[in-house]
Amino acid sequence: MSRRAAFGRGNQGAIIAARLNLAADLGCRHVFTETGGTVEGDRQHSYRHILKAGFVESVLRLNYAPNAG
Repeated sequence: MSRRAAFGRGNQGAIIAARLNLAADLGCRHVFTETGGTVEGDRQHSYRHILKAGFVESVLRLNYAPNAG
């Protein structure tokens, strides 16, 4: 999680780019990632950064949480 003061400075994009560059340097032909899916009302920062880096959604996995109580 980023501190508020760090928002909007390109940190997450830089981390993704560094990981993709390292994968390419190591000869990787495929790179995969995951994050939470889109939820109405949530700005989905991670999801948008992943798409911006060139990833495409291929599988949507359901997440389950225990009942409160």
